[in-house]
Amino acid sequence: MVKAKLGNEHYKTIVTAGTSELIIDEPTEMGGRNLGASPMETLLGALASCSAITMRMYAERKEWDLGEIEVEVEFKEVLTENGVKPRIHKSFLFEHAPTEKQLIRLNRIAEKCPVSKLLAQEVQMKID
Repeated sequence: MVKAKLGNEHYKTIVTAGTSELIIDEPTEMGGRNLGASPMETLLGALASCSAITMRMYAERKEWDLGEIEVEVEFKEVLTENGVKPRIHKSFLFEHAPTEKQLIRLNRIAEKCPVSKLLAQEVQMKID
């Protein structure tokens, strides 16, 4: 379980997950104090980190030395025939470049991270 607590400091929110805490806020132009990443940036950060961790786990099992892994994630709204649709674009950079075959496999593996799988499907939410 993850909890978010918003006090009296406008949009500064303390998120608690287990024993870890994270500050989430809005940028100053949105009325926040820019004390932390925005909620959308936090979501994209979860996707980027989950993808990187999943690729690292796979690479370690295969004994591939990728060095540092960097995942860039960008959210855009794209105009389609059916209206505006959300789109997330991910790109990967590796300190030690994988072979073309390894890169194809790593791309597939990154899509299997739990956050990618969750975002790729329709999610139902229940409010108590």
